Amino acid sequence: MKRYLPCAARWCADAEEAREAVAAHSRANPGLMTAETYLANLRRLAAEPGLTYRRLDCSGYAKKARQGLGYHGATTSFARHCACAGRIADLGGRDGLIPGMELYQGETAPGKPGRYYMRHMGVYAGCRDLGDGVPRPAVYQSSPAYPRLKKKYEKKNGPNLTAMSDNWRYWGWSKHVRWEAVQP
Repeated sequence: MKRYLPCAARWCADAEEAREAVAAHSRANPGLMTAETYLANLRRLAAEPGLTYRRLDCSGYAKKARQGLGYHGATTSFARHCACAGRIADLGGRDGLIPGMELYQGETAPGKPGRYYMRHMGVYAGCRDLGDGVPRPAVYQSSPAYPRLKKKYEKKNGPNLTAMSDNWRYWGWSKHVRWEAVQP
């Protein structure tokens, strides 16, 4: 049975609002882990050859990279530990994503706005070369299998950096991470 939880995060309707919400959260919480540190922790865990999905599932991977902060469980993470969130489509697609945004696969509860069921999560890594010289949108994720996805580390399962599939629908910004926008 699917479990729909209400999303406690500030809902953002477009890319401009999303960037401002992430920046405002970051300004208000300067002592938090940086997105750069978060991504470096994800990269370090992905590179560990013996770290498998059985030892670290998708939300456990993100929680470990956040140094134990936040919640374990994709639905719980999206509903309770994100400062702001929204649909990737409302950002204009992948181009509107910020590296460090947590990504979710799932759906909304029929007839219940603001309630979501998330079945998988990952963290957007930006456009990355996965070893073939082609930069592409990539996601740090832990999965039991990578049937058709290009991946960086030759592992059968577990934490890895993979190409971003079309299954990702939502984004969230962790309450435990801050982002510093590069000013022009």
